[in-house]
Amino acid sequence: MTRAVQPRSIYLEYFFSKAKRFRADLAMPREKLLVEVHGGAWVVRHLRDGSTNLGGAHHSAAGRKRDMEKARLANIEGFCYLELDWDDIKNGTAYDDIVKALGVEDEQADV
Repeated sequence: MTRAVQPRSIYLEYFFSKAKRFRADLAMPREKLLVEVHGGAWVVRHLRDGSTNLGGAHHSAAGRKRDMEKARLANIEGFCYLELDWDDIKNGTAYDDIVKALGVEDEQADV
């Protein structure tokens, strides 16, 4: 049985690359894990011209292209890069995925 990992540091809004100023929403650099939370799908943006559109920065063509570049750079630099949404956080999928990515067993699973 593998014991649960105790990360030394967990960072929010972590700059993970010197090549580009990309930030991950959550990072465990020692464990080489980055987490990006996409929450903008349910955001209504009010534009200067008075119109509105759905979706945050992750859902425009330019935003999606930037997300792909960020994920590619994270992988090239040796990070495991998880992309999650708020439903994943609320229903526990995010926790399960992070535990799996770290390669550990959840000590609370037997409780």
